[in-house]
Amino acid sequence: MTLVYPMLAQMALTFVLMWIAGIARYKSAMSGKVHLRDVRLSNDAWPDRIRQLGNAMDNQFQTPTLFYALCLLAMMMDVAGSLMVAAAWLYIASRFAHAFVHTHGNRQPMRFLLFGAGTLALMAMAMLIAVAAAMSG
Repeated sequence: MTLVYPMLAQMALTFVLMWIAGIARYKSAMSGKVHLRDVRLSNDAWPDRIRQLGNAMDNQFQTPTLFYALCLLAMMMDVAGSLMVAAAWLYIASRFAHAFVHTHGNRQPMRFLLFGAGTLALMAMAMLIAVAAAMSG
């Protein structure tokens, strides 16, 4: 089993959201809807839709950092078995769904549930690593 593919999927999601948010910001600045001097120190001057896209992008630098660390630990400890890979893919599915909800309607109760599902997947990954570490002495 390999954790490389879920890690690459998370990276792809991050890059896609970076491009979408960047293009939206560029278009807004070039059309004159926002002036760059107004967004140098704060995102508050961006239109709501662009802040929403930026927030979705920023989310990819929060719990995914734990995901990457857990994947690397699992690979280093040689505990990337089927349960670990399944938990990793569950996390990735939750992140893609969370990003979709965040950028399409932004229904917060659904975002919360998806965030919770991803967090549970991360906790499962951490527990699998902890058990493996305890068993190896």
